[in-house]
Amino acid sequence: MKAGPDREALTVFRFDSEMLVTPHLAKLVGHDSPMTHLRRYQDDGLFDRFGYHASELWSNGRDVWAEESVSGADRDPWPFHSSS
Repeated sequence: MKAGPDREALTVFRFDSEMLVTPHLAKLVGHDSPMTHLRRYQDDGLFDRFGYHASELWSNGRDVWAEESVSGADRDPWPFHSSS
């Protein structure tokens, strides 16, 4: 699993020459965003463009499992919650 510096904006599942792409829309959770089923029919088509974009995001993301672990007492169990 990898994470980038920004909010998740795209989910991609790729299977050989098929791909499921879900762009996460503003103010909607992932399951409320539309999913597109793409098939690769030509070079540099929509399939290749989404594939390249996903590869770039993956290669520039940080490995969330490789980060140094924080001891249990100091670890925030909800690191993405908003402060009150």
